Amino acid sequence: MASGGYFGAMGIPLKRGRMFTAADRNGAPRVLVISEETARRFFAGEDPIGKQISFGWTRDGDRLAGEIVGVVGDVKQRSLSGDRVPHAYVAFEQWPLDEITVVMRSRAEPAAALRAARGIVASLDRDLPVYDAVTLDHMVSRSLGQPRFYLILLAVFAALAVVLAAVGTYGVMAYTVQQRTREIGIRIALGASTDHVVAMVVRRGVALAVAGVVLGTAGAWAVTRVLRQLLYGVSERDPVTFVGVAILLGVVAVLASWVPARRAARVDPLAAMRAEG
Repeated sequence: MASGGYFGAMGIPLKRGRMFTAADRNGAPRVLVISEETARRFFAGEDPIGKQISFGWTRDGDRLAGEIVGVVGDVKQRSLSGDRVPHAYVAFEQWPLDEITVVMRSRAEPAAALRAARGIVASLDRDLPVYDAVTLDHMVSRSLGQPRFYLILLAVFAALAVVLAAVGTYGVMAYTVQQRTREIGIRIALGASTDHVVAMVVRRGVALAVAGVVLGTAGAWAVTRVLRQLLYGVSERDPVTFVGVAILLGVVAVLASWVPARRAARVDPLAAMRAEG
């Protein structure tokens, strides 16, 4: 149930037909405004304007029904991450309720606008309570509280995973260099350059990282549907995110391999062969 000014206050655009007007009062032919999703789902391939629809909801034996006079844009009433659902709006004057939500759009500060609204309500009836008065930004933020908390936790765990990946790669490469000390010493003794030794160690680290990224990407692709309800404005299989994470892990692997690689390049061939002997 909505008044004619509701759509403008909420920024819901008119797509076809008209909004509610002052003529849509009690006693006049009942009219409805539907959303685009309603039109797509129930009136595919035809013009919904002028069609009659009715609902199972009755009050005092009177069934909720009316003629469609307009189509407006889709909205999400419960969650930003949810799917679009069909909406149908009934003229409030034709189906009044004893409890309503008032939406105000104002250029004034929220506190000042709320004081003015309370004054208007008090002038009509001092016994009418005004409660749960919040800004729309606050309502959106409140609805995102739990998903935001989960995403912060995931971000923290992801950062820890990157740190562990870097430490693990460094440990593996450092151990590999230690195990190949004699081989590296022989290579250097035979004329291998510093750049050659560094490249050899880094290539091994990058190969391990590539294998891990491929396996990790495949696993992430398979379980991303779990995150669908936590995301808004981006798909759970966003290619930019997947590519960005792969590049980040590749850079981490190169940096984690570079330190032991530089250490390997400074190996004294004679000392290395003596240590092994």
